[in-house]
Amino acid sequence: MAIVLFSLGFLGLAAWFRGGVANTPADTMDSQGRTTGFNDVFSGEHYGIIAGKAGWWAAMEQMHPHDWFLVAAHLVMLALIFKTQWHWIRPLCVLQAVLFFWGWIGLYFVPMQLWDFFVGHTQDREGFVDVPFICLMSQGVWLMVCFYMFGNIRKRSVDRRKIGANDPRTGVRRFFLRTLKTIQFGLRSLSPLPRSISNTEERSLGADEKASA
Repeated sequence: MAIVLFSLGFLGLAAWFRGGVANTPADTMDSQGRTTGFNDVFSGEHYGIIAGKAGWWAAMEQMHPHDWFLVAAHLVMLALIFKTQWHWIRPLCVLQAVLFFWGWIGLYFVPMQLWDFFVGHTQDREGFVDVPFICLMSQGVWLMVCFYMFGNIRKRSVDRRKIGANDPRTGVRRFFLRTLKTIQFGLRSLSPLPRSISNTEERSLGADEKASA
């Protein structure tokens, strides 16, 4: 579940930063007088300026329908993991590779972009504006997550009983079932008691009648 949340957060971060680029005018300059216009290489200081102008409203304005569809895919995957529907997760992971095909390019785009962001500083505005930045970044990370889950969910689905034993909800259910069985056993053990008492009283009454006769 943690890696799915990480992917969802990475999607939000990509949209947030793309909104910051949109909110940064092309004539914005850093301390060296370098602008962020056409073919102007972004410096580390430029990235700081962009981050300062970013906002969630601008991020949502930059998101397209396929980005919101990816958000929905994350929520579906989280629901399946929460309900431990492991047999549906692996087919869903395969489906992601078909639905979010931009992610195949994103597998190359994501590490390249992260390297440039922290080390290279060779990216310009067109690298964010002229490409589906949010789509490539988020879908690339999402496919990485799906590949990881596809390989690891199989180990969990082999022994479902072991999974159920580790599930805290299963432990709670088991506790209540044992409690109910204990109560039922106690009621059954008490139910013959009135019958035995009445039989004893009948035998004592019969003995008294014989003695008086």
